[in-house]
Amino acid sequence: MATNLRKNIDDIYVRHELTRREAVGQAFSEPVWAAQVILANQAGQEPTVRLNREVRLRVQTLESDEWRDYLEIPIDGPSQIRQVDLYPEERDARHLTYFQTGVSADQLVWFSVGDPELRAVSRPGHERAANYPYSEEAWAELMNEHDRVSGLVLGGINSPEPDMPIEVIMATALQRSRHLLEAYIPMLIQRNLAAGSALIRMQLDSVMRVNAIFLVPDPLVLWDVLRTDRPWSSIVDRDGHQLRDVYLHQKLSERFAWASDVYARMSGYVHLSRPHLEATASNTESFLGMQIVQGSAGANVSDERLHENGTLFMQVTSALLAICEGYAANRSAG
Repeated sequence: MATNLRKNIDDIYVRHELTRREAVGQAFSEPVWAAQVILANQAGQEPTVRLNREVRLRVQTLESDEWRDYLEIPIDGPSQIRQVDLYPEERDARHLTYFQTGVSADQLVWFSVGDPELRAVSRPGHERAANYPYSEEAWAELMNEHDRVSGLVLGGINSPEPDMPIEVIMATALQRSRHLLEAYIPMLIQRNLAAGSALIRMQLDSVMRVNAIFLVPDPLVLWDVLRTDRPWSSIVDRDGHQLRDVYLHQKLSERFAWASDVYARMSGYVHLSRPHLEATASNTESFLGMQIVQGSAGANVSDERLHENGTLFMQVTSALLAICEGYAANRSAG
């Protein structure tokens, strides 16, 4: 609903206002990131349309209970708006408003068109933009990075029958990563951490195995593991350790200190375990007073948990890209 309302505000009011301003020699050239329509109280009156820094709101952020002018809050953070209201002189105005929350490109859509129940709520009902917790451009850039890094890894060796095992393993991992990214973004929009976290675990699996390339004396054996679909634990590294998951994430932690912690946390989402119980029951320590919840995936997901999950996916994916790009750079230097 919020997405459609935002579009309607643009189609009905903002475009008309932009055309009107241009006609009187006051063209508005910057992109519109906030708009406020104060609806007329009498028939025949024109609404007042405010754009960007003309919008009049007072807000509270997560950091303070102090009411501040919306325009004092940096659009690029770190503050995040948690409460919003009109100024006292316009408190009862009928209005349609959308604006950025102060983090990434999220937007709140708030309206009050005469319903006393709506007017009584100072914190707006809102729908997170589909690109939460990062801008759509950030996810698109991450996808483009796969193209760039794949190009560096494959270089001029791409052929119907490649014979360089490291490049083939990396290309396979990058392709898997691209597919996981395509699947993760819709889950993030749905606030589905149960499924999204399992994808983070799968993404980490790729990073662990690409890192294993540098643990074995001959990467050709890992190519053979992929080709024959044998378990990675059938291979030992140059120190005689089997390439089991526990060893692989420990070795990856030597390069990225967070690897083992993320592995342990995200593995809990692969098996039926405590994270799924916490999403279902209000009291996980005792049956006494327990409430069982059945419903949509995002019903009990806070913005903070969602933001952390998106950060983890980007972090793990960036690690994969960094290892592959570093290899390509060293190969070229050699």
